[in-house]
Amino acid sequence: MDNYTSFFFLFSFFTFLFLLLKFGKYKTTYFFISFSFFMYLFNFISFQDIGNSFLNKNLLIISSLFILSIVIKKTFIIKYLSKFINSDMKLYFSSGLLSSILSNVTVTSSLLSIAKDKKALLVLSFSSIIGGTLTHIGTSTNIIASELVYKYSEQTIDLSIQNFLSFGIPIFLISSLFVLIISNFSFTKTIKDPDTFFFEVKVNPNSSLINRTISESNLRNLESFYIAEILRDNKIIIPNPDSLIKYGDILILAGDISKYNELPFLNEVSLIKKSSNLVLENMKEIFISPYSIFLGKNIRDIKFRSKYNMSVIAVYKHNERVPGKIGDIVLDKGDKLIVALDSNDKESFDFQFLNEIKSTKPLDTKDSLMFISLFLISIVSSLFNLVDLSKSLPLLIAFSILRKYLTIEEIKNSGLGFLVVIGSGLLISAGFHNSETNLLISDFLSTVSLSSFSLIILLFFSTLILTELFSNAVAVSILLPIGMLISGNDMSVIMAIIFAANGSFILPYNYHTNIIIYNYGAFSYSEFIKSGITMSIIYSISVLSSIYFLI
Repeated sequence: MDNYTSFFFLFSFFTFLFLLLKFGKYKTTYFFISFSFFMYLFNFISFQDIGNSFLNKNLLIISSLFILSIVIKKTFIIKYLSKFINSDMKLYFSSGLLSSILSNVTVTSSLLSIAKDKKALLVLSFSSIIGGTLTHIGTSTNIIASELVYKYSEQTIDLSIQNFLSFGIPIFLISSLFVLIISNFSFTKTIKDPDTFFFEVKVNPNSSLINRTISESNLRNLESFYIAEILRDNKIIIPNPDSLIKYGDILILAGDISKYNELPFLNEVSLIKKSSNLVLENMKEIFISPYSIFLGKNIRDIKFRSKYNMSVIAVYKHNERVPGKIGDIVLDKGDKLIVALDSNDKESFDFQFLNEIKSTKPLDTKDSLMFISLFLISIVSSLFNLVDLSKSLPLLIAFSILRKYLTIEEIKNSGLGFLVVIGSGLLISAGFHNSETNLLISDFLSTVSLSSFSLIILLFFSTLILTELFSNAVAVSILLPIGMLISGNDMSVIMAIIFAANGSFILPYNYHTNIIIYNYGAFSYSEFIKSGITMSIIYSISVLSSIYFLI
């Protein structure tokens, strides 16, 4: 192709990045799908490229590991670790090593209860990211990179665990300095849901609510309140539309206490007490994932009550409660919702749950040992090139389903929407290659007089910035082939780009583990940014130092 084609593709790509940065926060997945369609329409990618990007063994491995992590959470490993981990340094190494073979999202969410304060939460998130760089299967970025290196080196380079360990171990050890540095930071006290108030009202003898259901009384359509629970004869009833109200019932309401006088049945009930510390059995915290279909929609249009049997009590953005009518609130990634669940609730893959809505039955010791043994056998077999993970992991999933360690419903609800972005990232890489845009960029960089290490620094920070602004899939898919072309497949350049693509620490909403920690710990934006920059500096120094001494 000529340079005009390359310039047109480059212009289109930067336009896509601009639109993604400006408007894509609600529709990240759709933006990637749209740009993939654009590339196909203008012949930058072929139907074969689409098949190779979305139907390849590496995406199968990523999805399989993510699904099997559900079973890992049911074993005794997490319970055992909770007894062992009694310091931030132990938490750093434990979560990091676990993340080298498990999804770091799973590791982070599983160990939340162990992290007792904001410092520990940051250690948990960042160590799980860094720990994933230790192996070729530790993060989706590493798996994508392995595919790209194998492809663009014309099958002459096949990244192995030795490649990652030789760079990853010193980086992992040096980065542990963050644990010591963060101990000197001061954070605001974590207060969960400070503005969520509950109060109790008792149904009066002359109330028109008596012997009418919740639905008949229009109590599911209150503007500022929700009936969270009904207390009858010292027994708790989780309300649903058919729940009957009786004389003497105590209704536990959740909502904005300042609007108490707006209750439509104000004269038919008596206020008993107010409480901001009431613990309700059906109250849960959830947050919206970056790939949720709810992004950009208001709560009223989503119909939480009719479709998901849950009612939204409060919404938090950047850890601050959003005032006003809940139904008008437009959802964004990372938003935290306080919801009340009906007794027949069900999970949805559109949510990322901070607290389990349904308590998952743990595996007994025998089943835990059996699954862990088979999982480790699969991992070790792949490390010695005996059995490929693309074959062993799906078999282990099938085995887990047959043994009832895993259900089809759990797989559906596992949240695999991120695979669309990963596959689209591979398509973008193919578009750069097919349009010869990567050749154009490498020719330009070749005219700039740079030492080999200066080139590594340039590519490292370019990848780091792209990762922070967009995604690690985009960063590694674009810059890794370019770096390989410029350096002649130099391993130091390859590893610098891979480790940079993994280094998403600064922005709380651009990486799953950061989203979990940011919301769960109720961080202020400045607290997280300050900590993330500190971690990013330590990480960058450790990566570049390791590469410099290993060249």
